[in-house]
Amino acid sequence: MKTIEVVINIILIIFSVLMVYKTVFIAIGFFSKSKIYKDTDKKGRFGVLIAARNEERVIKNLIDSVKNQNYDSSLIDIFVVVDNSTDQTAEICSKLDVNLYIRNDISKVSKGYALSFLVDSLIKENKINNYDYFAIFDSDNIVHPNFFYEMNKAMATGLDGCTCYRNSKNFKTNPISSGYSLHWYFNNLHAHRPRSVLGLSTHVTGTGYVFKKELILDGWKYVDLTEDASMSLDMISEGKFIGYNEQAEIYDEQPTDLKTTIRQRLRWKRGTYYSFFTRFKKIIKGMFTNKSFKKKFACYDCFFTFFPYDIVSTFLTIILNVLVIVIGIINKDLSLLPLWIKILKTLLNTYILCFVCGLLTLIKERKKIHCNLGLAIIYLFLYPWYDLISLPISIAALFINVKWKPIIHKDKKTYLEIIKK
Repeated sequence: MKTIEVVINIILIIFSVLMVYKTVFIAIGFFSKSKIYKDTDKKGRFGVLIAARNEERVIKNLIDSVKNQNYDSSLIDIFVVVDNSTDQTAEICSKLDVNLYIRNDISKVSKGYALSFLVDSLIKENKINNYDYFAIFDSDNIVHPNFFYEMNKAMATGLDGCTCYRNSKNFKTNPISSGYSLHWYFNNLHAHRPRSVLGLSTHVTGTGYVFKKELILDGWKYVDLTEDASMSLDMISEGKFIGYNEQAEIYDEQPTDLKTTIRQRLRWKRGTYYSFFTRFKKIIKGMFTNKSFKKKFACYDCFFTFFPYDIVSTFLTIILNVLVIVIGIINKDLSLLPLWIKILKTLLNTYILCFVCGLLTLIKERKKIHCNLGLAIIYLFLYPWYDLISLPISIAALFINVKWKPIIHKDKKTYLEIIKK
């Protein structure tokens, strides 16, 4: 049994060494400023893709924010697919001068299927080639007035795709929305910003990203639970480059109740497992077949970004603890106190680590967070709940057959209302 314990510890150490670069990323993200793209005379044409289902409360604010850009409005066209809606979303969109498509198919339900329908419609109408780039937003988003101006500068450098700075509409609503918000701020800080500083490819996350038209000339193929993860894995394994432009910003509505939180994060985890395990061979192959070091490292980095390390490390830790119990039984020492102490120490260490990450994020991103400092500090002490529930959700996602369900959006704030707060 001692041999097994040594082997497991060696495996955990190897993983720690292979992923130690992520700690360096946090330091770079905290102490560095993200890349700023230079102005360009090239003006790309953008097609905006929006999948909306029962979004009558928020869809107008999103469309208004896309139309009120510091960028030539004649170079931005909006395409909305109203997907299996039962409210007034279609009627509202029909009055807003957008290209409206209606989809009713309850047998195939997900944002990915809605986007597939929309892209297929554009292909049939010979509209894809009218655009240089496409942008994807969720209906609850508010788009900063400089978004397309900034994204055009980034894409003009030759990027295949580019993701943005993900801000929050409703940080101060409650501990749940603030926990989500800090998670996304930290994601900007430790994931996208350091890769941008080092000139490395990053990944797209859900909404607020732009990509070349060439990626969808044959249709939209990402219809699983996490289309963003699947798209990122495919692009990076094929040697494509995903940039990050921190000057391009959106505001995203965060969940405010535990039921929605659990349902959404189960979908994220289950979807990420599927995306990773159906594509990890491509990523490994890309480590060797891509010609440049940066592209090889991007595949390596992408592998460990989506690799389910939390599940693997937990499984190995459980084995270790079971060994402790078995050895205790063999030695007729049934006291489990050391085991409980170890579990409590693990929880405490997790809380401290999450708190420190949240503190660094709050310090660095303070100007971006629309909440008074006193309330933000209170939420900071509660923030570790976000990561503490990650493990049980990750384990549950292995066994639960998760289905895509829409998130109900209620926050009606406009951009002007957000920045005044």
